Amino acid sequence: MGSGLGSNAPALPVLGTQIGQFMRGTNAGNLQNVINTYNATYAGTLTPAGTVLVRNGVMTSADMTAMGWVMPALPNVAPGAVNFTLAKEL
Repeated sequence: MGSGLGSNAPALPVLGTQIGQFMRGTNAGNLQNVINTYNATYAGTLTPAGTVLVRNGVMTSADMTAMGWVMPALPNVAPGAVNFTLAKEL
């Protein structure tokens, strides 16, 4: 969604996080805090690609927002979310 990557590109982590962060700093217990931080900081703002379009005069920020071409808000954590259990080596 506006990352500037092709549709075959790997998924990007949520802004403000890193690949592999879940169960290494983020878990089911504090995931809602990560979502709240993202929503307060990034949701509704221009994507990096959108920023380039605005900077180069192709569109305005208001146009981008009106079309919904902004970073989406993330939904809340599902009720009853649990952590992964790590398999022990045999």
